[in-house]
Amino acid sequence: MKTPMEIDQDQARRAYEYVHTKAEEFVRSKMGSENCKEACQDAVKLAMRVFLAGLPCSIVDNYRIEERMGTYVLVRETPKHKMEYLLSKEEAEEIQELLARLGIYSRGTLKRVLEKRVDEFLRWASLSGLTFADMYALKLASRGLYGPADNPYMRYTVGKTRLMLAIKYVLAVASRKA
Repeated sequence: MKTPMEIDQDQARRAYEYVHTKAEEFVRSKMGSENCKEACQDAVKLAMRVFLAGLPCSIVDNYRIEERMGTYVLVRETPKHKMEYLLSKEEAEEIQELLARLGIYSRGTLKRVLEKRVDEFLRWASLSGLTFADMYALKLASRGLYGPADNPYMRYTVGKTRLMLAIKYVLAVASRKA
């Protein structure tokens, strides 16, 4: 039996899958738009991939992806901080590919474009209460990786209470939309 503060991996998986499905629907809706040309479509895809991975849009400024014993880690270093985010192989490859294709944008412009697309998606999907940190924690929890606070990949997530609220929020939105 789960204690009240334990994360239910099945609920986390259902919540993450709902957000993932909505993100795919959003990308498909943008692909059919005559106002959204190829670079715009790539920006929408990248914004959704970055959001679903739980990464902040600022990763486009300065990042590198490393492979460590079969695990992919996005490393972003600033003068004061070193941040590491866990990625799947597919996430890492798709993010690198889309960033390479979007090289026409300056990094500052791309960051603003991604933030705008993520905000647009959150309003479109009625999920305005979610943050990148919520999504990162939700992604880890849905994969059974949300764990001890001393885990270096947990540093940029939210606490258990916030994660539980995010799961309940997404599932409530999903039940209203059903």
